Amino acid sequence: PFQNAMRNYYRVTRRYFGVFLNCWRNRRKHELQDGADMPPRLWRMSEQFALQALNGVTANDYYELGLYARDMPWSAKREYVGQFDLRRLYSPFNNMAYAMVTTDKILFHLLAQALAIRDVPIVALLGAEGFGTPWRMLRTREDLQAFLVGEQRENLFFKVDRGSFGKGALSLGERVGADSWIELPSGRTVTFDEVAAHLDVHSLPGDDPRWIVQDRITAHPELAKVIAGVTPTLRVMTLNRGKGEVEVTGAVMRFGDGDTPADNSGTGGVVFLVD
Repeated sequence: PFQNAMRNYYRVTRRYFGVFLNCWRNRRKHELQDGADMPPRLWRMSEQFALQALNGVTANDYYELGLYARDMPWSAKREYVGQFDLRRLYSPFNNMAYAMVTTDKILFHLLAQALAIRDVPIVALLGAEGFGTPWRMLRTREDLQAFLVGEQRENLFFKVDRGSFGKGALSLGERVGADSWIELPSGRTVTFDEVAAHLDVHSLPGDDPRWIVQDRITAHPELAKVIAGVTPTLRVMTLNRGKGEVEVTGAVMRFGDGDTPADNSGTGGVVFLVD
């Protein structure tokens, strides 16, 4: 019990020291916001410090969200969650079991399959080792060549199974030769050797680089007018309140930038709120 108490004391002390240090470093932001229509600076700094300790609201969050407003009640300000130490606030209602499913694409597809949830089917997995999964394995360059060239495959999408944030994704369109395809969204022609080299270069570090191969999904014609060759995705945020009650809290539409085949913000994509 004593060790647990000391561990909790250390954790709490470290967190509040981090809050204090962050607020001290951002005091200049409060000074820049001084004005006749603003509450006194000491009031704003004290309020933002309390909000950061409770809800992770940084100085940037405080002003961008308009939490300095005199007529906003404290209870309303406490409804906002800021960017400071976000993992601590995020984990209580998004535990690691859910995070693993959303991070590991293979695990996600296995779970969707078990629950009979429709998703974009996996055509094959590319990697040196077996995964013990129901999908076809492509373990060597020869396997990949037999799959792409020998079977005359086209309209495929390659992505790393986890942690790449869209980087390195490859989208192949129609075949234009025995061993060549149109790469999307660039529209240039790529050969099998170039495809194999791309997959090798963009594999994540490790002994067993793993790629998921799926059929390429085309966007609705109206959405394709925004960015051609890159399929946008709709992301719906939900809150599980327990006992079968699920609330939709928001939704966004992600679009790629037209330079890469993915719509991730890490590769230049943009996000729009959905009404």
